[in-house]
Amino acid sequence: MNDVKEGQKTVFTRYASRDPKNREWLNRMKGKKLTVADRKRLKKMFEESGAIEYGIETMETLFDQAGRALLDTGFSKRRQVPFSKIIEYIRARAN
Repeated sequence: MNDVKEGQKTVFTRYASRDPKNREWLNRMKGKKLTVADRKRLKKMFEESGAIEYGIETMETLFDQAGRALLDTGFSKRRQVPFSKIIEYIRARAN
């Protein structure tokens, strides 16, 4: 939620901001501490706008691309293992 307070452009805020009403509300939240009601509204906004679904799809695509890029490095299987573990670790944390 700090990303909203700080006005950061995340996958979720950028996607939800396609709607002018959401963009206006997000801009008003910059620099403010979010209340419980604000947090509920933000969660609802992300769900109803499709931002969460989009974010999950984007992450999965990027994890797949990272795995394929690793295979294309020409590294030996042994050298690929640590990188592969990092990708899987981050993927597991994202779920």
